[in-house]
Amino acid sequence: MKNSESTAWIEQHFEVHEGFPRPDWAAIAKQIEDNFDEPQRNQTWLTVVDEWLSKIIEALGEGYWLGESENFLVVASESEQYINSLARFLENTLDRVLTTLDGIASDEGYGKHVVMIFRTLDQYYSYISYFYPEEGEFATSGGIYVNRGYGHFALPHAGGGGG
Repeated sequence: MKNSESTAWIEQHFEVHEGFPRPDWAAIAKQIEDNFDEPQRNQTWLTVVDEWLSKIIEALGEGYWLGESENFLVVASESEQYINSLARFLENTLDRVLTTLDGIASDEGYGKHVVMIFRTLDQYYSYISYFYPEEGEFATSGGIYVNRGYGHFALPHAGGGGG
């Protein structure tokens, strides 16, 4: 997915918190807006997201990989068959939503939709804790949509996988 453009500028927009790469999405968006014309922006966003997800996979460790379909990128440690089935489901669901809510729902924007499936609850909660306040009590979670920066889905493995 990487294009021939240098990706060195992307590195300066990442920090690590709770063991995971956390991009500065506002700075990345500004960089893209200021330096790439409209026809280049989608590919540039795909390159940035590819870098981010590669770093996520590295942080998660052995067994994780990136599956891809027309509109989705899926990070998981599941089998290729599972990822392909999930991608087909996601594509069909996206199509159904856009068709059913024609004129209301939109798929505008750059890049692809991202779904991360964490093998263990410890990994999942370490990842999502970044998006919660420091103090407070929070319910257990079966998955979230992170609507901050580059929106994405984060889900624990359906089997619950221990710590």
